[in-house]
Amino acid sequence: MSHNLNYNKKRGTYSFYSKKEIAWHGLGQVVEEAKTSDEVLKIANLDFHVVKAPNFAKVNENEYVLNPLSFSTVREDTNQVLGTVGTRYEILQNVDAFKFFDDIVGRKEAIYETAGALGNGEKIFISAKMPNIIRYKNNDIIEDYLLIVNDHTGKAPIKVLFTPTRVVCNNTMRMALKGAKNIYVINHNSLIKDRLKEVQNLMGIKNLYLEEMNKVMQHLESIKIDEGKAKTIIINSILTEQEKELLVKNNGKLATVEEISTRKKNIIYDMYRWTDEGDGQNLYRGTGLWLYNGINGYYSNGKNYTTNEKRLESITDGDAYTMTNNILNLIQIDE
Repeated sequence: MSHNLNYNKKRGTYSFYSKKEIAWHGLGQVVEEAKTSDEVLKIANLDFHVVKAPNFAKVNENEYVLNPLSFSTVREDTNQVLGTVGTRYEILQNVDAFKFFDDIVGRKEAIYETAGALGNGEKIFISAKMPNIIRYKNNDIIEDYLLIVNDHTGKAPIKVLFTPTRVVCNNTMRMALKGAKNIYVINHNSLIKDRLKEVQNLMGIKNLYLEEMNKVMQHLESIKIDEGKAKTIIINSILTEQEKELLVKNNGKLATVEEISTRKKNIIYDMYRWTDEGDGQNLYRGTGLWLYNGINGYYSNGKNYTTNEKRLESITDGDAYTMTNNILNLIQIDE
């Protein structure tokens, strides 16, 4: 799997910071601790400035005219173009995007864990571990992280989200919960700075999310799921109605149904394996929480992603997030 981390040629280092641990694939700068976003950004090579430069339209072979409606976002230290944007697009500099973390970190309520740049620096991320934990059944610890992603391409908003992580297996426990959100979206417009100030109010939302997640976990543990039902739920989440009909005609023998792709079969087999053998799976074996944790483990640790950027997107707000919530719904519908 490619890490897709930005390499800073001038400094001769990858653009990544990790506290006290070896960074992804052994790359990046590992330090004891950085106390402010300024320190983190400098260590991770994120202390660059982005400007908005006007674009030109080609009139003929030798003539260009200024296009008043089109601009490029350009990384000032390398002159690399990061994206194409319109007149209303407002740049959020990396230092400003992460500054709101400083009050929390300065009071030791959070500790910066990772920060990095992807591609040419078009996407920036930083995560901090918060003091809150869920100690479920006394021996299953879920740590609470806050993640911010700043995008300079013009294709995505800024995202701030909570990513609770189950320590025993390093699974990101993101659930779509009624009445409790764990993502905050900020568009690149003139209201950016005001919206960033509002992020300070996220702490109350975050605590509500953790409380609701704990309740859902208790409910899932009360649902009985044997091996046969687990396999049925996994199959229902992956196969189309036509494929399920073919499977029934073949007496449930997945390997013999030629119309079902090898890719889908392998996903189903891997989900079976992670549910049965994944780290921490013996804690809740035979329950809905056992199945949910197994599928979450597959997407967090078992699935192969082409880049770590794809993995980040999938788990936080993409296919992995959607599929684990589909499983969550199927477990509760089937109870």
